[in-house]
Amino acid sequence: MSDQPTIGRIVHYRTDGRNGLIYDLPAIVTCTRDSHPGDYPAALPGDHPDARRNPLPVPDEGCVHLTVFTPGGFGTKVATLHTPTATDADYVDAQKLTPGSGTYVEWNVPENRMDGGNAEPRTWRWPERP
Repeated sequence: MSDQPTIGRIVHYRTDGRNGLIYDLPAIVTCTRDSHPGDYPAALPGDHPDARRNPLPVPDEGCVHLTVFTPGGFGTKVATLHTPTATDADYVDAQKLTPGSGTYVEWNVPENRMDGGNAEPRTWRWPERP
């Protein structure tokens, strides 16, 4: 197995703690420096309407873009016994969780190269082999 990330490979992403927790989630590599398609071609005949800069930035050296899988995601809703629209304080009485999108995108994520211990937040690493 190559040590170089390639598109489609599954890795572990360490969250950055925006929700007060730091944990690992599965992610798929969606773009590397080598797989970035570049800008839309300007060398097409005439003034082609697609000839423009690609808004997707090229990952920095040693970084990748990821699609991160989450059991909830943006738009997650929690229904409780007492209120039809819940807030974080209502999770104790949660009766049903309706997941949101299930994925989100992280750009320019560096590989975690720590030996042992906890991974740095907002990094990716290869899954451990059983």
